[in-house]
Amino acid sequence: MFSVSGPGSWQPSHGITRTQATQGKAQRDITELPPPSRVDDNRPLIHPATGSEFRRPLQALLSGLPQALPRGLVRQGYTLHVIDGSGLHDLTLDFPDLDPVALWSSPGVAGWLEEPGEWTQLAADHGACSPEEVSEWSALARQLNPQLARPEGELLLPDLAYWHGRRLPAEGRRFLLEPHIVLDDASKAGKLAAMVTHGPLPGLPADERRILFWDRTFRGGDGLTDWYVLHELGHATEYSLAFAHPDAWHAVCDELEQAWDQACAEGRLITSYAGEEPHEYFAESFAAWCRTRPGSTNSPEALPQQRALADRERLQALDPWAAELVQEVVGLVCSL
Repeated sequence: MFSVSGPGSWQPSHGITRTQATQGKAQRDITELPPPSRVDDNRPLIHPATGSEFRRPLQALLSGLPQALPRGLVRQGYTLHVIDGSGLHDLTLDFPDLDPVALWSSPGVAGWLEEPGEWTQLAADHGACSPEEVSEWSALARQLNPQLARPEGELLLPDLAYWHGRRLPAEGRRFLLEPHIVLDDASKAGKLAAMVTHGPLPGLPADERRILFWDRTFRGGDGLTDWYVLHELGHATEYSLAFAHPDAWHAVCDELEQAWDQACAEGRLITSYAGEEPHEYFAESFAAWCRTRPGSTNSPEALPQQRALADRERLQALDPWAAELVQEVVGLVCSL
């Protein structure tokens, strides 16, 4: 099940996609997800390998929240990761060690490789940077293709890639670079910058609950990084209530749908994105509720301007029902 939102000036992905769930009104099946595979109440919410460039703003944001809220998210199995393409932090610390010989693939390249340099380029396309990585990948490719003496058929490629010196399944590296593949939606390529996930990811079979951000969330330069982080924390907060107290969550969902319907009908949405559906309404309201003062943005677009102006005072004046619901859910999760 995925909650996906893509913020920023790089044409965000507006909308929500969740596997194993229907779109539209509040879904009821999230409570059927299995419990997290491991929960350590003493671990931090932020993944310990997160680079300081990202850790500093994250810690500043978390320090402004009710102190028990991050702990409540941890107790529901969440970890917050920042995926950095430059290698300061990578999710691959959670990838198991791989035996490359066991990673065979389906047909990969049609045609024939005639020049030695083409093998090197194919290895580089899979992330091989060092001579050792290129040699390993190329040797596996040749082992997979004993018919190389005959220029026919389709080549098999190792289902193996590299990420800053670490072996990964090829699908794992692709997910790190292009998270839209979990949606099977090429139109979102290069646009997704954050998501809340429950369960296996490409190349990561373990059932985990993750709050994922990509480095462009922090390097987008539109001034709304705090909003994007708070928005995803809003999704995780709502889901934490669903996992821990499904009956209370169902009751909240009923109120949430009513509040959303009314806010849409009366034009009292804190942002236009809050009108997408009730869960986005909650996440946008949560982000506003967490802010003690308005933010700022250099984007001229309407949605960033709406988010920049939003804070708790504005939410309470515009949509007091939403503010009350957020406060109720936060209180319940803090008590976990």
